[in-house]
Amino acid sequence: MKCILNLNIKGISNIRFSCGEQEYNFCGEEKTEIAFDIPEPGIYDIKITQIPTEKYTVIDWLVCFLASIAELAFEIFTSSCNFKWQKEVVPYCFCTTVKIQMTGDRKIDVDICDSEFKGVWQYPKIKIKNISGENISTVYSLNERDFKNAKIHNIIKLSILILPLSAFFVLAVISYILSKSVLQLLIVSLVLALFIGFYVFQINKIKKSYSKEILAAKNKLNNIQNKVK
Repeated sequence: MKCILNLNIKGISNIRFSCGEQEYNFCGEEKTEIAFDIPEPGIYDIKITQIPTEKYTVIDWLVCFLASIAELAFEIFTSSCNFKWQKEVVPYCFCTTVKIQMTGDRKIDVDICDSEFKGVWQYPKIKIKNISGENISTVYSLNERDFKNAKIHNIIKLSILILPLSAFFVLAVISYILSKSVLQLLIVSLVLALFIGFYVFQINKIKKSYSKEILAAKNKLNNIQNKVK
């Protein structure tokens, strides 16, 4: 016998499907099929698990740095530069257990849409067709590493934007000190101070926003867990 999962997955690139000792990893296709071999009639559990974001390696951060340069250049060119890191975050992961009665070949449609930020944090949407609700249970967890990665990514973007300009003005200040032009020195120093002030202000803004939003995501998760209890 075979249990075939017909998948329609949007926005998620790393999901594990398992039934007994059989295991498949989903790697980003929007639609595909997964077939489990079922040895004999009976009741079986199929687990669908979204794998949490992992900590970046040095190579990952290098790629992130290079991608940030390209991203920032494009945003400046299109006048769309922003540091709203929330849109990058996948806030929640899920683990869904589906209990199925197998008496012969069976096909199940599975629709999954990733969690995201829409003014508030949204849970992923999991829809299992042809299975009654009492045979489906889902547990959510906070994808905290994705919050941290998004925050650091935006700090990198901000640093790429501000620090080279600040370095240029530092050199200009040194040059004007050597030339002993007091007025020019004051002007360049003022511009440098404005750049540094803007940088510090934006860093603090990102950090405060991160603390606020991750707390909101945790509170929402606690609320649904308390309701389940």
